[in-house]
Amino acid sequence: MASPLVHSAATVPPPPPPSLAASMSAGTSADASADASAGANAGASGSGTAPRDLPPGAKFGVNGAMDNVGNGSGFSTNSTPEASTDGGRDATTASATTAPLASLSDIGEADLLVIGSGVAGCSTALKAAELGRSVTMLTAVADPKQCNSFWAQGGIIYKATDDHRELLESDIHTAGSRQNKFEAVSKLVAEGPGAVEEFLLEGSLAEVPFDREEDGELARCFEAAHNRARIIHWRDHTGKAIMDSLIQAVNANPNITMLTGCTAVDLALTKSGTCVGAHVLHEATGEVVTLLGGSTI
Repeated sequence: MASPLVHSAATVPPPPPPSLAASMSAGTSADASADASAGANAGASGSGTAPRDLPPGAKFGVNGAMDNVGNGSGFSTNSTPEASTDGGRDATTASATTAPLASLSDIGEADLLVIGSGVAGCSTALKAAELGRSVTMLTAVADPKQCNSFWAQGGIIYKATDDHRELLESDIHTAGSRQNKFEAVSKLVAEGPGAVEEFLLEGSLAEVPFDREEDGELARCFEAAHNRARIIHWRDHTGKAIMDSLIQAVNANPNITMLTGCTAVDLALTKSGTCVGAHVLHEATGEVVTLLGGSTI
């Protein structure tokens, strides 16, 4: 998965590293390590995009993005995903904690606007919320788990009991026929295991019920070119287990508002090219409105 691109009009904490999302597939393809640095290579200011004016009547401010929208429109923040992963703990079904919004005037400007609800989007939102920032998340579908991350099957790179950085780095280059971007592989190796601990393991922001051995230790396996058993998993549906846990954590966090059925069609730029949010298509009504964020990812 590609790392998020950060477009900022204000100073907020940087997003977590792309290593978490990239780790889900780096063992089997050169694409993951190449994608891991795509965001850094693309730039972070929207400078490659021609400036656009906001819709007529749109204003800046806490509720300014809603000033050009008629009454009666509303976003649904409800999600009805499939039954969540049991994994040996109480099965729960993730559901949005915020009530359906009566109108767009209920949505204020957030510190952070996150487009997408996969591993990268959820982990970024959770980290920002942990730091006390307000976050609005957008997903184009009714169920936020309808994303590529959900379908990742095999497992995610962590670390073997006898692992070290040089071994993992060599294995990833081997898996990618040495066509990988060296900077991306280096970043993945340096930050990936720590990101798994911070976001996915016991006591983390979104605790995932990975498979365990009889003694309670994480069940690790070999995969692709890995010469150490460093892949952790939940059955053969690791993406589902991770997304169940991430979406549950997102919906339980009072600093995060999830808006479903909302497609970002373009960045909202000032005439000087500064990104201040996104123009969003509300699927249910066909309206395009402007949502503001101090930073947009």
